[in-house]
Amino acid sequence: MNINEEIMKKTEYLFKRDYISELNGTIDLTEEEEQKYDQTVEELYKKYNWDDIFNCWVSYLYDNCKNPIELYNFANLFWAYGGYEKFIPDPYKFLAYFYYKADPNDYEEVANASTIMDILAIEILHRAGISGVTNSENPYYNPQEDPKMIKEIEKWKKQDK
Repeated sequence: MNINEEIMKKTEYLFKRDYISELNGTIDLTEEEEQKYDQTVEELYKKYNWDDIFNCWVSYLYDNCKNPIELYNFANLFWAYGGYEKFIPDPYKFLAYFYYKADPNDYEEVANASTIMDILAIEILHRAGISGVTNSENPYYNPQEDPKMIKEIEKWKKQDK
């Protein structure tokens, strides 16, 4: 098994987790199950470089997350697994995929859908060195109104045609 196959196997395990159901209280994980997820993430970070991990995670996102629940599940897990703390190449493209596939303002069935997307976007953009996106720099910043985000969303729309 090559490196990407190993990472992808762990990626599938990590992101098939039904985190949305955990958040809304319909599923309770045991402490042992929670630890297994945490250990898997720690093993990935220790054994592989972030670029390889991120590429597998993004492949999983694009290939497997097609509806709002899958997208928000991925976004929440990406946050929980610390992905937002790492450098994200082409952050607007990555984030625009979520906004393109599911408008968080139109999907109230998922608790905190718009909150997780906006926080994820602000944190990733800020860590990428993009100014004017944090509350202290611009308390009115809205990722969905960012011209660069809108441009990337339009690219996704054209690409899918």
